[in-house]
Amino acid sequence: MRLLLLLSILGVSFCSKLVKEQLSVYKKIIEAYRYNGEARDEVTPEDIVSLIGLVEGNGSENIDNSIDQSIFHDLIISDVRNLLGGKESLSWGVFEKIVDTLYGNQISDDPYMPQEVHISLTGDSTTMKVMWASMESLENPFVQYLPNSRFALNWDNAAKQDAVSFTYEVPQKWWPVFTGKLYETDMQSLTPGQKYSYRVGGFDSANNTLRYSKDFTFTASPISNNPNRRTSIATLADHGTFMLFGFLTVDKLEKTMKEMGIEAVFVAGDLSYAGIDADMPRANITSADEFEHIWDLLAIQNEPIAANYPWMVGNGNHDMFYDATALLNRYKMPQTPALGTESNFWYAFDYGNSHWISLSSEHPLGEGSPQRSFLVKALEAATANRAVVPWVVVTLHKPIYCSADGSPLFASQLEELLLGYDVDITVTGHMHLYERVHPVQEGKVTVFPVKNGAGVDEYHSLGRGPVHVVQGHAGAMQFERFQQPAPEWSAFRMANGFITPNISRPSKGDTIEDLISISKPENFKYTSTYGFGVMTFYNATHMHFTTVSDAHKTSKDASPLPGDEFWIVKSRI
Repeated sequence: MRLLLLLSILGVSFCSKLVKEQLSVYKKIIEAYRYNGEARDEVTPEDIVSLIGLVEGNGSENIDNSIDQSIFHDLIISDVRNLLGGKESLSWGVFEKIVDTLYGNQISDDPYMPQEVHISLTGDSTTMKVMWASMESLENPFVQYLPNSRFALNWDNAAKQDAVSFTYEVPQKWWPVFTGKLYETDMQSLTPGQKYSYRVGGFDSANNTLRYSKDFTFTASPISNNPNRRTSIATLADHGTFMLFGFLTVDKLEKTMKEMGIEAVFVAGDLSYAGIDADMPRANITSADEFEHIWDLLAIQNEPIAANYPWMVGNGNHDMFYDATALLNRYKMPQTPALGTESNFWYAFDYGNSHWISLSSEHPLGEGSPQRSFLVKALEAATANRAVVPWVVVTLHKPIYCSADGSPLFASQLEELLLGYDVDITVTGHMHLYERVHPVQEGKVTVFPVKNGAGVDEYHSLGRGPVHVVQGHAGAMQFERFQQPAPEWSAFRMANGFITPNISRPSKGDTIEDLISISKPENFKYTSTYGFGVMTFYNATHMHFTTVSDAHKTSKDASPLPGDEFWIVKSRI
């Protein structure tokens, strides 16, 4: 893990411009609200946690009160302190280096260097979209690509596609905004399932030279014509960057992709946490503002995966700042006009033997809305194609069912359609936790799992409705409280470093120590409940889901927590 380099970089003087500029913004916020405007040369774990609470919308003008009242405050402080090498405080210069080190050597201060490379599906197995950014404009941008070979790459033989360049504008205030260029093109005439190498670039007129990115690889998406094809896709939500543990999840995911045979990634909203979700008049910041540098850091952080595997995204409430301008410009998801898709907000795609429908919890879903019309059409199309693409996944950011205090619920708007079209599984986020929910109708469980030969839950749920997964545990601060006793439909719950026990009485008086004592984890660690999921469609009848914790050394190692896994078994013949 890159954090192991922490102590070795304290003597290094270099820090990337991107990190330095963003942390200078956060420094001013902390000085304004924790120290009444007094300049500070040091940062403490308490400073960082208070700032994170504000970014995630849990704060107020008094950021001390936002998180300090949480029963999980001391646990969060402790883990942040560990990330800082056990220090009670660090100079801002050292803190800058630590954050910069989290990104390894990924950040370049060369303004003409192509960075933030990521690919996404287009809906056509013979094409793959690629996007990237540079801080200064490159002329005549392009992508080069060629089939993988065991021999040295010969770019003279590569296919080439020109790219379009563009930028976007957001309100200019006292902090830096994005002034660079974004680029987009599709790699075309691909052979489905073939592995390719590629690089992006353009002409740097200031230095009269061609500029190239690193070399990347990808596999062209498969033709969806085999219901028994093995397909594996990682799922996550609410991850962010170094605010708080998004970088840990991405670091773990990168190490896991090949080991688990993961072919693509889906993020169910709240990508960057670039916004400050609170009014801060002392710093001249409103709850509608966001910091574009965080979007850049997110894309650089994700590049080791997103440049090599399709990186598919939905939108969450934290992605909607400035009318979702950054999200809509920096990511482009596949569109199907006949279904009434709408940019990154609602769309559908196939991958192997799975069909994915991505919805927006931030737009109307009721009768007569454009999004509901799309959903009906997408479900009808998926049903008609189920002989070759048997598995249907529906995603949106906010939960359909969730037993955490204060959770929004979308069951009343979606449940009828999910049951009517026999959707297999839903993936949501928003609440910073993991929860599995049995198939349910109007609050009543339609089918409970049975234990298979390995002792793992197995749902035989044909026509009984989807299993619901709430998976907002990828990086944002966890300080959720679950309802007690747990509803009958809640199958598995974890957050805040432990599996939440089911208590047969209301839990308003329970302390964190009470819950940890009841759950008895062998090696309690707050970050044990951070991670992602892996959904594997083994064939037309069997689907497996498992959580992967950031705390695992590898996905096969014992974790401080066992995590969750289950099977869905359906035979539609």
